[in-house]
Amino acid sequence: MQVKIKLIQSILIAAIFLSILGGKIAAYNTEDLAGRVEDLLQEEEQKEIELKALEEMLKDSDRAVRSKAIEELSRVDGERAKQLWQIVLNDQDKGVKKNAWEHYDKLREDLDRKALHRVILIHIPGEVAQDIFKKASLDIILWEGKDSFVIGEGSAYTIEKLKKLGCDVDVLYSSISEWQEARKEYEISEEEGRPSELKPPPEPPREPEYNFKIMIFDLTKTGEPAEGYTQWLDRESIMMKNNRYLALESLYPKDHFPELIEDFKQRGFYIVEIFDGTEDFLKNRERYFPE
Repeated sequence: MQVKIKLIQSILIAAIFLSILGGKIAAYNTEDLAGRVEDLLQEEEQKEIELKALEEMLKDSDRAVRSKAIEELSRVDGERAKQLWQIVLNDQDKGVKKNAWEHYDKLREDLDRKALHRVILIHIPGEVAQDIFKKASLDIILWEGKDSFVIGEGSAYTIEKLKKLGCDVDVLYSSISEWQEARKEYEISEEEGRPSELKPPPEPPREPEYNFKIMIFDLTKTGEPAEGYTQWLDRESIMMKNNRYLALESLYPKDHFPELIEDFKQRGFYIVEIFDGTEDFLKNRERYFPE
């Protein structure tokens, strides 16, 4: 009985999905959209300035300042909120730490819910979506793009930003687990010879192809990280290290190599050479790590 109910739910969601597609057509003036992107970026920049000031208060040596900052943080919503809470949830002062946890416990459920990724349909032409989302720095994982809409996943915060850009957004599934369940039930019905005339839940995004490289960093040329970046490396990925050089394994999506290099640069690291895998590295290892 429970499986039957879930199957009905899956079919109903698929029916809603079809009605959404047939009911709206996206029409955008690219100049207006570009203007709204600029407005959103300015708004986000101002928010970040305010959050930076609050972050400094949360780290202040004065206990009273930190306590006041906790009160202010309790009124903050957004993707950065949980990151800021970690500062005072681990405060060395037991009284400040207790105060922080008392406030955070009241907000935790709401913050977790808003950070949860939903499967969403955005009424914007697929041909312009990726460029706009990148320019607006939106945290969206695109699944597929069509002439008048795209399907992807994003949090409640992302949906809020999309609406500020003037995009109509429909939530197809309120969580990835809900989509997975619907997809599973649909596939079971197909295997059992009970195909539905309704459109199935959307396909997941295609897994990217990955490349494996080994990067050599010159530690003597390490500089200060850019604003907003921290100087860290995944310790488990370090192959070798001496007083001057460090060899780091890196597995990354094939189409994102320029972004990977830029990320290391922004973190202050200086790359002197990149090898195509372990064999290539071992042939040239002695240049950096002599026996």
